[in-house]
Amino acid sequence: MQDDELHKAFMNARRSERLQLLELLESKLDRLAADNFTRDQVLSTLKDWINIRRSTDAPKVEKPQ
Repeated sequence: MQDDELHKAFMNARRSERLQLLELLESKLDRLAADNFTRDQVLSTLKDWINIRRSTDAPKVEKPQ
């Protein structure tokens, strides 16, 4: 694979990941709106959701034996 092809494939993968995350965020906001959450509740819930996503997507670090 040429460097240009690799770069294009990498950028397409990143774009796809961003779009997927935006779809998840949109879905989350729709659910919060349907439940009539207040602004503060929405912000708090989204911060919690972000922290959970970060912790589950973080690479696992192996401990030396």
